[in-house]
Amino acid sequence: MPWVLGHSDIAVGRKRDPGELFDWRYLARGGVGFFPERDAMPSTLEDGGDNKYDGDMEVRLGVLLGLMGYDCARGVRVCIEAFQRRWRVSRVDGVADEECVVLAERVLRGWGEL
Repeated sequence: MPWVLGHSDIAVGRKRDPGELFDWRYLARGGVGFFPERDAMPSTLEDGGDNKYDGDMEVRLGVLLGLMGYDCARGVRVCIEAFQRRWRVSRVDGVADEECVVLAERVLRGWGEL
């Protein structure tokens, strides 16, 4: 499967393109890249799994983003915003929340990394 990265995935905090208007789902449906289906993969938050990061969404999401390859050297919030530009475009605010954690887990499970 061909993988595609955006500038915002690589140059976290420096580049914002292709941005939240780019249709990553459309590419995935066409066989280019991956985008998780909403109900395809349960998260540890959804299935009651044991995870030591349950109490701090920002720490937990930071760990997941590191596993995804995001460079959070410019700060976790900047890194979260880059993640949101690609994976959760409905709200790009740099705030870690349950939806972002669930989505990051689904991406990693879809990649076979979690």
